[in-house]
Amino acid sequence: ALMAPWAIIKYGSPATALPVETAGQSVTAYDKAAQEDSLRVEFRTGEEDFIIASNYPVDMSRESNGAMELVFDAISLEGDAQVDVGMGCEGGADCDAFVPVTLSADWSEVRLSMSCFADQGVKMEYLMKALIISGDAGQALGVSNVRLEEDANGTQDCG
Repeated sequence: ALMAPWAIIKYGSPATALPVETAGQSVTAYDKAAQEDSLRVEFRTGEEDFIIASNYPVDMSRESNGAMELVFDAISLEGDAQVDVGMGCEGGADCDAFVPVTLSADWSEVRLSMSCFADQGVKMEYLMKALIISGDAGQALGVSNVRLEEDANGTQDCG
């Protein structure tokens, strides 16, 4: 379950239930530690990103100036293990920034400094896309427990 104001976005609107099926992507419930506690994201065409976003801008400038990280658990299930992980602000694709992340064949924690995205031009005071994952056709991954946390190691982690 995602906490308001965040939702899985498909075609510009929040998805209200799983599964979410489009021509280019499938998002279904997946099991990690408990039944259906995670998401399985399958990129059918590589032309649609997986997005968790808000319908309005959220000011995350304080979090990006501080030592905060975008953190989530992930696993590579099919295809190439490398994906691009991003964040985005109000203003469309011109305001999105990505870093490459190589996922493991086992569940592992991904930690990315929010400052990495701010440094690439995401206007964090107008954040709308809290998590964007871009994959290639044939890739599938598991995603769980998306959150913000204090920097764990005191260094900027950018993928």
